[in-house]
Amino acid sequence: MELYGKYVRCSAKIMAFLADLVLFCTMAVVAVSVLGRVFFSTPVAGLTDIVSIFNALAVAFAVSVTEQLRKHIRVDFVREYLPPKIGKVVFIIMMTMAAVTLAVITWRFFLYIGNTYSYHSRTWIMGIPHWPAVVCLSIGLLNYLVVMIYNFIDSLQHWGEKKSGPSEDDWKGA
Repeated sequence: MELYGKYVRCSAKIMAFLADLVLFCTMAVVAVSVLGRVFFSTPVAGLTDIVSIFNALAVAFAVSVTEQLRKHIRVDFVREYLPPKIGKVVFIIMMTMAAVTLAVITWRFFLYIGNTYSYHSRTWIMGIPHWPAVVCLSIGLLNYLVVMIYNFIDSLQHWGEKKSGPSEDDWKGA
């Protein structure tokens, strides 16, 4: 389990770096477009396409980091008022449903790669192929699924302890 945990932490850091990189690129493209429009009356062509793809990629890369840090919004107030054993059963059912749903979505995204490639799907303005972005989205979703399963197993192993997950200080120090 510890090796799996090291993989989860390492992959989440890689995804965080990629999300940061994509956000920086988004900022740079928008800044260049604004400066080009102001000073040269020529904004970046297809800015909407570029920013839309970059934003989707940023979310896909960042979602596993959020899960690894256990910062997603959870509605635990119902479980808090249930007896511990029933609360654990409710938790298992909820997390299983979430993992199965995410697994189906991830699987469908991997199938969608083939569709976007074979049908030459492109953006409307610039004609940027969709399939590279869909590959990145699929990888981000797969990593999110792996992190979710790890957190699920870890939560079950530490059930009843007052562990809320890794702190942000743990994240920075590792």
